Amino acid sequence: MTRDNHIDGAVIVTVDVDAVKRAALARAEAQTEHEFRGLLTAAPEAILVIDVAGRLAFANAKAQEMFGYDANEMNGIRVIETLAPERLHEIYHRLLSDYLANARVRAEGREPEFCGRRKDGTEFPIEFVVGSIVREGGPIVVAFVTDVTNRRETEGKLRESQERLHQMAFDTAVAESRQRRRIAINLHDHLGQTLVLAQMKLASLREAIPDDARASFDEAIELLGRSLADTRTLMFELSPPILYDLGLKAALAWLADELEQRHGLLVELTDDQADKPLDDSAAALVFRAVRELLLNVYKHAKADAAKVSLRRTGDCIAIDVEDRGVGFHPGSIDGPSPSGGFGLLSVRDQISRLGGSVEITSAPRRGTRVRLHVPLKILERLEVRTPS
Repeated sequence: MTRDNHIDGAVIVTVDVDAVKRAALARAEAQTEHEFRGLLTAAPEAILVIDVAGRLAFANAKAQEMFGYDANEMNGIRVIETLAPERLHEIYHRLLSDYLANARVRAEGREPEFCGRRKDGTEFPIEFVVGSIVREGGPIVVAFVTDVTNRRETEGKLRESQERLHQMAFDTAVAESRQRRRIAINLHDHLGQTLVLAQMKLASLREAIPDDARASFDEAIELLGRSLADTRTLMFELSPPILYDLGLKAALAWLADELEQRHGLLVELTDDQADKPLDDSAAALVFRAVRELLLNVYKHAKADAAKVSLRRTGDCIAIDVEDRGVGFHPGSIDGPSPSGGFGLLSVRDQISRLGGSVEITSAPRRGTRVRLHVPLKILERLEVRTPS
């Protein structure tokens, strides 16, 4: 009914609150996704978003630059078939399936064979961090990809430099052994023989010396004898002639006697009597290595005895140096030698340069065993440039 042009009654408006909430949520999600995409687009690292079908859902600017495609070319591509070498397709598909099935973040690509393929077909090494996300439309994989070409080149140059340094150190050690031998020979041929002759001549004149001067004469003869003994000791320490005249076993037997007389270290030497031919340079380096190991027993193991065993195993000589001393953690030698000398690290390096290996077995309070393996008849491996 109307009155004075007015209508009596009420207007009822119904609102679907759930629909409003859904719309608001959808707008918020769209805004969030837009902002998220903007953030990923500007990221300095290449980012790929891959859907459950293995197709590319998103690639940021850095990814486009890295693989050489523009945005339109990358949209919807099959990621693995397009951006990876064919030989790696099976591996990458297996990884992708695992990522989609297990939502977690992992770092991959440390293996040197992992690489990507650009639009022009060139390949480059990559590393990537991958995470999977479960969404309403299905899981997606987000991959952060790094081109490690420069890093691998730098690492390669570093390895080459280290290899050259190791080779120089080895060449120096071989040259030093040869120089030591030359000096030892000169000591023997010149100073040693001169001292012997002087001692013999003085001894032959002794009876002609008056009694009151004979005591001083005898002292002079004794001093010559001491000088001769010191010269022989120095000669053996530089390069024991017995090593080249009678071989490694005889030289080690002399070393055992020397260590017992000088330091009280009892060294038991055993040998299987098999032929173990080593050229002079290799024998010198092996002798120095065993000497260093025995000195380590004396200095660090707190043991009064050691055992050295020699045996032939195929085309190698195997040498064990053992003690029952305090022992140590073998991992603790991965650093500079505390003594600054030949050291365990240097022993390992020099033996490896001979084509051999060093095995260290030790534990605190369990003693130590160092096993050297060195190929026999390896003269051709030791062709080094000796300084003129």
